Amino acid sequence: MLNRKTERLPNLELSYLESHSGKEPLLLLHGLADHALVWQSLAAHLVEDYQIVAPDLRGHGETSKPSSGYTSQDIIGDLENLMAALGWENAHILGHSWSAKVAAIWATQNPKRFRSLILVDPFFIGKIPPIFKLTFPLLYRVLPLINIWTKLPKDSQC
Repeated sequence: MLNRKTERLPNLELSYLESHSGKEPLLLLHGLADHALVWQSLAAHLVEDYQIVAPDLRGHGETSKPSSGYTSQDIIGDLENLMAALGWENAHILGHSWSAKVAAIWATQNPKRFRSLILVDPFFIGKIPPIFKLTFPLLYRVLPLINIWTKLPKDSQC
């Protein structure tokens, strides 16, 4: 069972789902325009072995949606602060799509945070195509609208 919690970080309130059943820390990072509930069914299979934390990343789900601060470094800073608040020195980290790219960058900067790293369908780990340099910032302007589409009751099952 995953429980919704919120952690006040220096630049935002970060909402996350958490389970304390297992011993091994596992951080599950969703893709762009998604939210932590995407991990609910996977978490059900892993909950006995892992202490699971699945955050709604900056601008997504129930986490704050600041008007700026959406670089990989900002997201990494949020995750570093979350791990510090949880008292985790390191964790198994699974990143999907856009967050897989962020996790790969993070692992090169601070490998001691990672017990293991799983990248699922990483988003342009190399060079981002030029068209995305124009459209990606626009996407963040509509994320609050996307949040309306993905807003589910807290007790809903996915």
